[in-house]
Amino acid sequence: MHIAILGAGNMGIALATVLAERGHRTTLWSIEPDVIADIVNHHRSEKYLSGITLDHQITATGDLAAALRSARGVIVAVPSSVVKRVAERAAPYISKRIPVLSVAKGIASTSFRPLADVVARALGRIHGSVAGLGGPAIATEFSRGTPTAVVVAGRPADTKFWQRALERSTFRVEASRDLIGVSWAACLKNVYAIALGMCDGMRYAMNTKAILMTRALAEMAVVLRSARAQSETVYGLAGVGDLVTTGFSPHGRNRRFGEMICAGEQCDITAVLKTMTVEGVAAVDVAHAWAIRKRLRLPLLDLVWRVCHRGVDPCRSLEAYLRK
Repeated sequence: MHIAILGAGNMGIALATVLAERGHRTTLWSIEPDVIADIVNHHRSEKYLSGITLDHQITATGDLAAALRSARGVIVAVPSSVVKRVAERAAPYISKRIPVLSVAKGIASTSFRPLADVVARALGRIHGSVAGLGGPAIATEFSRGTPTAVVVAGRPADTKFWQRALERSTFRVEASRDLIGVSWAACLKNVYAIALGMCDGMRYAMNTKAILMTRALAEMAVVLRSARAQSETVYGLAGVGDLVTTGFSPHGRNRRFGEMICAGEQCDITAVLKTMTVEGVAAVDVAHAWAIRKRLRLPLLDLVWRVCHRGVDPCRSLEAYLRK
C-alpha cells in the first residue's frame, strides 16, 4: 500500500520507518531540496534522523501532486504554523475517500477546534473527518525501535485504517473517538511541561515536581470537561503519557524552556525564545482565552500564562504558588 507523508521532518521520516516495517511504500513530500536528495540518494536524513538507514521503500519528492498520486492514505506532518496552507495546496489531489491523519497536535487559536479539524476544513471536509495523532512519541526513539504507544483519535473507520497501517510489535496504536479531548490534552501538556521545567530550574526535589504534576492533571481534566471531551482521556496516552514525556524528558523543549528561565540569577524569557521554538508559549495563550470564556479556575495554567505573556518573574511566581 502507498502512503504519502506531507512533511519530511523528524516525525514524518520516523513514521515512514514504521510504515516501511509494515511493508508499505511511502513517499515523503518536502520543500527542502537537501533533505530530498539525502533520502533519495543515500537512504538517510542526517538533518533530522542522523544515523538511521531508511528502507528502500521510502522515497521523497518536492512535487506535491507526485507524492499524493496513488496514495491510499495521507499523513500531514508539517509544522502547525503551515498546516492549513499545505492542506489547501494538497486538497485537489486528495479524494474525500482517502483516510487522512494529522500529526500536528493541539487546538486552533481562533476557533478552539482541533488542528485535525483545521486540516479537514482546508481539504473541504467536515469536522471530525481527519484523524489526529496523540500520545508520547519521540521520533528519535521510536524510529530506532524503542517500544512506543500512541493514540489515533477520529472516526472508527479512520482509526482502524491507521491502526492496520502503523501498528507493529514495538509501535502500538490505540483508537479513540475523543478527537477534541486528545487535541486539548496535546495543547495542555506543553503548557504544564513549562511549569515542570521551572521546577527543575529552581532545583526543587521530586516531591515538589509531583505536586505540580498532580495539579496539572487535575486542571487538564477541568478543561476537557468544559470542552465536552472525555475527562478520562487525561489519564491515558494523550494526557498523562504525553505529559510525562514532555515534562520529564531532558530533550523536551517546553520543559527545557521552563528550566532555562528559572536557572541563574536573571530570567530573560525574550532572549531564550529567540533561540528555540516553544509550543507551550502559544498554547497557554489559547488555553487561557478558553479558561476566561468558560470561567474556569486554573491557577497553575494562569501562572504559566503570566510568566509567558505578562512578564512576571517565573521564580518568584512559582515560589508564591507553592506557598498557597
